[in-house]
Amino acid sequence: QLDLSRNNLQGIIPDSLGNLSKLVILDLNSNHLTGSISPCIGSLKHLLKMDFSHNSLENEIPVSVGTMEALKFIDLRRNSLLGGVPESLSRLKNLQELYLGD
Repeated sequence: QLDLSRNNLQGIIPDSLGNLSKLVILDLNSNHLTGSISPCIGSLKHLLKMDFSHNSLENEIPVSVGTMEALKFIDLRRNSLLGGVPESLSRLKNLQELYLGD
């Protein structure tokens, strides 16, 4: 579990997070993160919860999120994400909660 929520973190989400292959919870909510969500996030195959809400993330949700088959919870609210929901998210059979709006 990696919970760095509410820490006033700034900058981008590093690609190196994709190396934490056994991670099950990644909570980065309520920081000041910018830039894109890296496609490397898709390598976190055991991740159950991904919370990047309340940041300033931009661009699109990476298609690779749809390969994270263990995901049960995704929260991307309160960002500046563009584009639609990737069709690949429909393959997340374990997904129970998905938050995208404000």
